[in-house]
Amino acid sequence: QPLSSPLFPIPSSPFPINNEEAMIYQPFRTAAVLGAGVMGTQIAAHLANAGLTVHLLDLPSSTGDQNQIVATAFKKGRQQSPPIFYSDSSAERVILGNYEDNLERLARVDWVIEAIVENLAIKQDLMAWVEATVGPETVISSNTSGLSIARSRQVVPNISASSFWVLTFSIHPAISICWS
Repeated sequence: QPLSSPLFPIPSSPFPINNEEAMIYQPFRTAAVLGAGVMGTQIAAHLANAGLTVHLLDLPSSTGDQNQIVATAFKKGRQQSPPIFYSDSSAERVILGNYEDNLERLARVDWVIEAIVENLAIKQDLMAWVEATVGPETVISSNTSGLSIARSRQVVPNISASSFWVLTFSIHPAISICWS
């Protein structure tokens, strides 16, 4: 089960269902993390540890197995100390893929987190693909430590502000998270 708290309910939609008494939230069940570098792999682990099914995607390999880049990063992440996965069953919730063959998976996830290099032009190029693929209720996030919220917002100018979150994870995301 995904973790949630009364202070930080995790909406399944950027548009909560309003009724006269309360806002109703549904927890995220699935996520996609774009970028399998150190942060992307650790973010995927953090979400899998919380019970989400996570699609971890990266560039396709130019030779051999198309998922070689993401598989190598994932294997390296599994060897980190302290461990980034709480259990083997958490690690099994991460599904590997690449942007070329598996981007259509984004149409079926609740939350997309971009965790690629801190370069606005590269982020914008990737997010153009994301915008064309995600469902209407998918929340899109950009993980950044070096771009301001205003600059990060330029990554997805066509997405409503309620559907876009800027995130900053710590060096070890299983320990802390900061949402902007």
